[in-house]
Amino acid sequence: MTTIDLSLERISRLVARFPPYTRPTVHVTGTNGKGSVTSLVASILRESGMKVGKFNSPHLLHPRDAIEIGGSPVSLAQYDEVYKRIQRTNNDTFKDASGHSNTQDAIAASQFEVLTVTALRIFEEEQVDMAVVEVGMGGRLDATNILPPENVVKVSAMTMVDLDHTRWLGSTISAIAREKAGIARRNTPFVIGPQKPERMEDVEQSVREAVRNVGTVTRPGARVLPLPNDRALGQEDSIVLDLALRGSHQVDNLSTALAIVECLQEQQDATSPYQITTESITRGVSNARWPGRLEFVEYTSPKGPCTILLDGAHNASSATALRTYIDTIRPNDPLTTGNGGTQIRYPVSFVMALSDSPPKTPTDTLEPLLQPGDHVAAVEFSSVEDMPWVRPVNLHEICNAVEPLIGDTGKIWKDESDGEAKTTPSSSLNHLEDALHWAIEHANGGLVVVAGSLYLVADFYRLMGTYPQKFKRL
Repeated sequence: MTTIDLSLERISRLVARFPPYTRPTVHVTGTNGKGSVTSLVASILRESGMKVGKFNSPHLLHPRDAIEIGGSPVSLAQYDEVYKRIQRTNNDTFKDASGHSNTQDAIAASQFEVLTVTALRIFEEEQVDMAVVEVGMGGRLDATNILPPENVVKVSAMTMVDLDHTRWLGSTISAIAREKAGIARRNTPFVIGPQKPERMEDVEQSVREAVRNVGTVTRPGARVLPLPNDRALGQEDSIVLDLALRGSHQVDNLSTALAIVECLQEQQDATSPYQITTESITRGVSNARWPGRLEFVEYTSPKGPCTILLDGAHNASSATALRTYIDTIRPNDPLTTGNGGTQIRYPVSFVMALSDSPPKTPTDTLEPLLQPGDHVAAVEFSSVEDMPWVRPVNLHEICNAVEPLIGDTGKIWKDESDGEAKTTPSSSLNHLEDALHWAIEHANGGLVVVAGSLYLVADFYRLMGTYPQKFKRL
């Protein structure tokens, strides 16, 4: 399947061919912050002594790294065994009385649907104490919403809602929020995380309409006060938390995560061998990690070692958060005069690729991120395994969007010298390496940022030849 077809029909048939899924589960939807919230919750639960499974999408280097047990991706051997078992069932056909098979009888679930069932089967077979599952897209018709309607989902949650994937989810905040609220379960807490102030009323009203008939109790995110140096104050228990995840926006994600954990605390039995405590919350927040999101790594170029900032910012909201973080970590950089006489920081050198996702345009993502004088090396990421519908934005389109944003003082690089397609891993990595060297040279010792798509971040990891879990965090 090379297009996205939101439906639960195929995955329902596939799941019905296996034993029931019974593991206690936290289910998280939203536009931005889902991965950070699931990472925070999973880290807290691990520090509380639980065996935790976590499912996120998209994967970075290989589909198996979307599925974690105990904070690490499942082994390739385990992934292959379960995935192939699911895929065989997915491709099964039924023979008629004469022994002929009809391929139209096959379930033919999508790759993401098969991956979702693979994750749930692994969690079931591993008997995890809690699974933390991120919605792929939307909610109501997302493959992860195949989770049983009763007794399995302990908490549902929604992070910040924004205009993204409007082709499938609707063109308004209200419509998107209603789709995402479709993961709500009867008589189960539904956490509504912090939203943009001007959108909070729309989101809350849309959620109330969506859950009106299922007896769901909605609750806001926990009260969290941001403190300097990536710290926060949990106001319910007056505990100071060291946020391992960088960026001021992570305070909102922490608010959502803490509200989820509070719901789980209220449900825990005093006789349970696992207790969520103030200490386990503190440790979990400080140990949480979410690769490719405001992550500094060391890279060696022909000019010597260089520190690179990686971030998967791919829409206006995440691009705004990235720019805010960039400006926050450079408060003492000299100011220079940009277009119209505005005072801006010293230019940043970007390596950038974007995912083609109409009606979102390159300008929608780049306008909050780029400033006059910034330098941009435009590249295309390699093809994404098991996700044939994902395609990079053409280099010319990126450059056309970049040019008016960086002005006459900014520089643009793109490599089309040989005309070769850049969708194979080897060719994409060669172009990425050239782009990095150009960006480092033009940064003049300043900040170099790889951003615009998690698929580009994945290519960077491939170029480094290692899994992100093996990077030394700077």
